[in-house]
Amino acid sequence: MDASQFTARGGAASLSERAFLALLGGIVGLRVISLLLTPLSLHPDEAQYWAWSRELAWGYFSKPPLIAWIIAATTSVFGNAEWAARLASPMLHGLTAWLLFLLGRKLFSEEVGALAGLSWLLIPSVWLSSVLVSTDAALLPMWALALLAFHHMLDKPSWRAGALLGLALGVGALAKYAMFYFVMGIGLAALLVPAIRPAVLSWRMGLALAIAGAIIAPNLIWNATNDFATLGHTVANANIGGGEEAVNVEEAGGFFLDQIAMAGLLTIAFAVLAIRFALKRQRLPQTDLILLAFIIPPLAVIFVQSFLSRAHANWAATAYPALVLLTVAWLARLQSTSSREALRTSAQNQEFRPLSDERPGSTFSESG
Repeated sequence: MDASQFTARGGAASLSERAFLALLGGIVGLRVISLLLTPLSLHPDEAQYWAWSRELAWGYFSKPPLIAWIIAATTSVFGNAEWAARLASPMLHGLTAWLLFLLGRKLFSEEVGALAGLSWLLIPSVWLSSVLVSTDAALLPMWALALLAFHHMLDKPSWRAGALLGLALGVGALAKYAMFYFVMGIGLAALLVPAIRPAVLSWRMGLALAIAGAIIAPNLIWNATNDFATLGHTVANANIGGGEEAVNVEEAGGFFLDQIAMAGLLTIAFAVLAIRFALKRQRLPQTDLILLAFIIPPLAVIFVQSFLSRAHANWAATAYPALVLLTVAWLARLQSTSSREALRTSAQNQEFRPLSDERPGSTFSESG
């Protein structure tokens, strides 16, 4: 695999791993303190998840079981206060940021990884999700872990990488069925980058899928014995064909604007840079194409769904770990290119120029 290698310079160069971890700990710590101080009661969805946590099972009506298990773990230690039910959320987003740092460092540079991790913590959707208990908070670290394991499997194939990928896929699916977009991403990556097809078709990928299947199997069995309650709710929630109009342009427009709200300026930067590269017909490195393969499926599927029915902003949340990392990498790459061009221009301006025969201030003149 031909990973794009570059190092971002300038302001990001001072962000060492220790500094990143210190900032990460500080931000997560402040968010935990905010949970202790907030007077807000549980939202109806949060209250439902808490109620599920009182009786653990392999599945529930509208969601897989992981969110209930997480709440059960935190409230068993700290009691049934609102902050205790929400306690895992800022920590899980902190875990996602750390995994993005590791992935960014592997694919690009330590500086890019640090900026991607910090950017993750500061995008609007993560700010909001850090003070609520939600299935996305449980899903996204598993998605980031799957990205990291997948790239390790491509770089240095091993059964450990395959097993880690399977673990991430399985646990992620127990958080939210949107984890299955990752399998679509693997297929798209193999389509865009033929060089990785042997790894995708290897026994290690088979091991990953087998482990993921074993982890999710109890939930599927629970669904089968409960009239496929969760799966049926998921399909019904999509409401495909349930709208009054065959094509809902207003809903699609709303979903598009919601995505800008999800990641703020990073969403705009990603869109602008993607259009710029497309117009210039710029060939992207393999690393970029693989990350794009995990951005496109959730955004494309949910955008089409918004045309046909409706879509909530967070339904495409799995696109954002790779989107944040790739956008930061693109911006760093542009900064690096601009710096090199500026240095080249400066060097050209400083080239030696022969002195003229008549120097300033000289009164000498030739006479014949």
